Amino acid sequence: MVLVMGSLVAQVEPPKKSDGSRGISKGDVPNKSPDFDSPESAQPLAPSVTQMVTGQPNAWFNRTKLFMGEFLDKEKVIGKFSFKNPTNKKHVWKNLSGSCQCVRATIKIGKRTYELSKKPVANSLHELREEKGKTVRDRITHMNIQAGDVGEIVVEMEMGGLQGYKDATLAIESSDEDMRQVTLSWQAKGVKLFDITPNDVFLNNMTWADMRTFKFVVASDVKPDFKLLDHGALPDYVKITKKEQITRPNGKKAWQVEGTFGPNADPKAGGAAIKFKTDWEGKEINLTVIATVTGPITIEPGTFLSFGKIRKGEGAERKITFIPNDKFNLKLEGVTFPSLTFDKKYITAVAVKDGEKLVVTVKIAPDVKGFLIRGAIELKLNHPAIGTKKFNFNGILR
Repeated sequence: MVLVMGSLVAQVEPPKKSDGSRGISKGDVPNKSPDFDSPESAQPLAPSVTQMVTGQPNAWFNRTKLFMGEFLDKEKVIGKFSFKNPTNKKHVWKNLSGSCQCVRATIKIGKRTYELSKKPVANSLHELREEKGKTVRDRITHMNIQAGDVGEIVVEMEMGGLQGYKDATLAIESSDEDMRQVTLSWQAKGVKLFDITPNDVFLNNMTWADMRTFKFVVASDVKPDFKLLDHGALPDYVKITKKEQITRPNGKKAWQVEGTFGPNADPKAGGAAIKFKTDWEGKEINLTVIATVTGPITIEPGTFLSFGKIRKGEGAERKITFIPNDKFNLKLEGVTFPSLTFDKKYITAVAVKDGEKLVVTVKIAPDVKGFLIRGAIELKLNHPAIGTKKFNFNGILR
């Protein structure tokens, strides 16, 4: 079994011995499911049996299960099932059904070619023919398999970057009483380019003023001698403090990355994504730090104020509450009202302390003039991590 970059085709000839390059030899595939035939393990046709047992060879197919091998991620894998109509009369195949959207099959019988795909809808069966230099696709419901016809079914499966085993099936209904239905099964394994321990670092709950440390170990069984190069741009609150190659207890090489997260981490970020380049064909490594960060203050109800319907002669008011998360003595140092749709003499903002909370009451005067009452309020706080906060608002005067 060979490991190749790009689009892959499962080989059907006996695999060559690994030469120590990027290839994976047959002996390097210890986890293959014993229920699946390797592509090279073709079996002779078996005697006809009534209602074949899925996975066993039968009079039509030399095998019904196939292990395609191990492949790098983001690749398409291809396998082949050969068949022959063992009877002396025509039979019909219909209701071909793939197990998922990732399955595509091409059926070749002599000079005829059929295709099962997801367009225009899932499990659409077409007969392909050439007409004036173009391929024409005719939608059909069934295929006729003449007596003695020999053919092959080429199946494709998108791995989608999966790491680990992926399975797919193709079910076929037949008019042959000895094989009313057959299910072809195949399996492939996506190989991990890099083994990252842990997969993610969880720093759990922390405040904006906290600083936590993280550590990753990165290794590769496919290319153990890779080099970890520079990392991409990071926010100010994420720092890499160590990057060194180490030897693990099993004697294999790995890279250890250590760093710090915080203080002043962005509460909206949810953590950090750290991307390292490697010297291996442009491959990159993504390290993920996950954190739930509580900012320096909690604002209720948020940064938008809805005054709704404001009755003429009554005015309206809304409150903005600032709750410090670090016991800071909050104070309001300044108020401005940019971009108002009405005269600023009709709006005020007054702050009062309620324990550790700072409550700002915004009032629209009863004698305000206009129709659409809209604008913004900028509140300058004394907190070094906050500065000025902007609040948009609107209302309708009726």
